[in-house]
Amino acid sequence: MDPASAFSVAAAAIQFIDFSTRLISKSREIKNSINGMTVEHAQIRAATDNITDQCKTLSRHVGRGSSQAQPLPGEETLIEIVRQCSKFAEELRIVLNELRMHKPGNKFKSFRQAIKCLWSKDRISDMRSTLNDLRSLLMVSLLIVMRFVSHFFDPLLMLTRFIQSTEHIHR
Repeated sequence: MDPASAFSVAAAAIQFIDFSTRLISKSREIKNSINGMTVEHAQIRAATDNITDQCKTLSRHVGRGSSQAQPLPGEETLIEIVRQCSKFAEELRIVLNELRMHKPGNKFKSFRQAIKCLWSKDRISDMRSTLNDLRSLLMVSLLIVMRFVSHFFDPLLMLTRFIQSTEHIHR
């Protein structure tokens, strides 16, 4: 056997051993887990739930209670990003739920779920990255709206303080 072929066979064997080791490790992790998912997926799920809750809170408060006919600068963008973030978080939650084993403990089913997890690793990573990008956009947009609101109320606050400070002079 020539050296290139021997090297190729050795590389294939190492890849197989590496894949098998990761597969067995994921399978055990899923089988022994309380919630039927890997620790990484549970962390992503918790972060996704957190973002979803924050988006719900923002959607309840942004654009409401304002007596202005015009929305604040950046407010419409913020509302759109909240919608996108909520929608994408729900998509990620669905994908993670498909990778979750609903009745942990079965070796064969946990092995099958481990295969699905390994095959979906890139997809989950891409979705996680996209959700982080949306979260960053959400924070920037929120800061823009908050900055406008603080500039709007700063002169009113200064005027109120001035009036309060001069009240004792008029008495």
